[in-house]
Amino acid sequence: MKKQPTTPRASLGLRVKTSRAIAVVLRGPAESPAVLRREELFLRDPKRTEIWQPYHEVIHLPWESADAKVQKMAKPIRAAASRAMGELARQVRASGYELSGAGIVGGSSQHPAKIGNPHIRAHAAEGRLFRDILETGAAACGLARRSFSEKDVYQQAASEFRCSADALRQRVSALGSGVVRPWREDEKLAALAAWIVLAGQDGDRG
Repeated sequence: MKKQPTTPRASLGLRVKTSRAIAVVLRGPAESPAVLRREELFLRDPKRTEIWQPYHEVIHLPWESADAKVQKMAKPIRAAASRAMGELARQVRASGYELSGAGIVGGSSQHPAKIGNPHIRAHAAEGRLFRDILETGAAACGLARRSFSEKDVYQQAASEFRCSADALRQRVSALGSGVVRPWREDEKLAALAAWIVLAGQDGDRG
């Protein structure tokens, strides 16, 4: 009996920013991944400028009050994120790829409530908020997801790929060089997260 062709796999990497995310889509196989596309996703309602930096808007409030107020404002942010991610997932799948996983980089491991400086706390809180929103959006798109901190993602990847972090940096730099512009550190982090997820997908298939 003739074996049916396998749908090629792809994975999504997301670098969390305030009110937006840098998205990189990789196609397999994991041994030699290639960049399919780079996008910037806007996680905000263009008519609601007051929620583009939500924790900065309430920076004058004590943490618990600020957090409660932001959570009440988060619904349109979540809706915008779901729309942006859903459209990207639809386009990738329509181009013939099985997109089933997302890797998300961003968000501090330290809880914002433990940060004394209000400005630094607002940035940390927004990082966590938008990471959580992207995780929810990925789940809504039917994507398995993994999250990584910017500080630890290269070491995590090095452990899983059984190679040095420096070797990974060189590979990731080469992935988009001359192929995708811009190809900055944000794109590289998104690509690395996508690669980790892609390797897990290929492992599940094998």
